[in-house]
Amino acid sequence: MDRKATDKRLQRVYGITFEERAEMENINNGGCHVCGWKPSLGQRALAVDHDHKPIRAKIKFEKVGRKVVTVYTEPKYVEPIIYPNGVKEKIARQDIRHALKRAAVRGLLCWRDNSLLRKALDNPEILESAARYLRKYKEKFGK
Repeated sequence: MDRKATDKRLQRVYGITFEERAEMENINNGGCHVCGWKPSLGQRALAVDHDHKPIRAKIKFEKVGRKVVTVYTEPKYVEPIIYPNGVKEKIARQDIRHALKRAAVRGLLCWRDNSLLRKALDNPEILESAARYLRKYKEKFGK
């Protein structure tokens, strides 16, 4: 996939640019933010990890006449967007969805860790419980 197509997809799906994804990659020296694994040429690239909850937030509008002056979410995942002169609801909805997508991005993960988080329902308690379970048997068998 070429850079222009990648940039377009990143914007549409996650609300970030190619450059912002590259910055995220540099944060962990090009590796997965959980395990540190770095893909080699020809291997599957790191996935953009994001929380699905903000994307499902309820969008609320405050209007004056037919124009939206404030758009916000419940629960509050992002700061409200204020339009002093008002805008059409369609524009406000697009703006808040874009803000929600950006707010939901957490980092870059390898496919294993991305799958792990998905299977644990993004629930840290499940992952902590799994870690305790593994430690218990590691101590028991010494491996």
